Amino acid sequence: MSDKVILSTKNCTVTKDDIETLSPHTYLNDLIISFYYEIIQERYPSKDITFLDPAVSMSIILDSDNDNDLEDIKECIFLPLELNKKKFIFAPINDNTKLQYAVSGSHWTLNVVDVDNSIIYYLDSTNGDVSNAHTFHRRLERLFGKKFEFVYGVKTQYQTNGYDCGMFLLGFTELVMKYIFNNGMKLTINNNDKDDKSLEFIFKGENLVKQSYMGTFRKNIINLIYKMAKDKKK
Repeated sequence: MSDKVILSTKNCTVTKDDIETLSPHTYLNDLIISFYYEIIQERYPSKDITFLDPAVSMSIILDSDNDNDLEDIKECIFLPLELNKKKFIFAPINDNTKLQYAVSGSHWTLNVVDVDNSIIYYLDSTNGDVSNAHTFHRRLERLFGKKFEFVYGVKTQYQTNGYDCGMFLLGFTELVMKYIFNNGMKLTINNNDKDDKSLEFIFKGENLVKQSYMGTFRKNIINLIYKMAKDKKK
């Protein structure tokens, strides 16, 4: 184990241990997700979009069982992040059920919240159904004080192993963000996968959500971290 700091960014401190989770056949940790979310925000800057830190998503899910807890979440997260003023919220969801163990579960999924249209899109690289995503949905409705449609079963490409869910999460996030950014801040879904205006269409043929690309994707993030660290030293 090594807690040697390799790179410090605006919101993240990346250690050698964190980078090790990008090794082949390894489960991605929450810090790398936070780091890459920061990169996506820089590539597609918008004040109308928020990327929740994984720990924040899990706090909303696991630390708001009663009205008092929910009020704390509202005061500490919802209002400071001005979630009610955003058009889209990207929320990484883990299947962990115990807040004291941070995000130590075994699977990552993504909730994309379209605030204006009151829709939550659920993206899962195993075509599964993680209960925490539904809990997030219910808690978000209480925080916003309105109903959100939960769109389950968006067609994506799927992982074929037990450890690349975090990488698919990053791929989903980047592709959807790119789509929103280039589509006038709009997101649509259609069961017709030939409709190039649909959410499902954007996943077709894209490396970022191909199982065959995940090894390269991991290497690219590692190289990016070390390049950024090298550039900071100059």
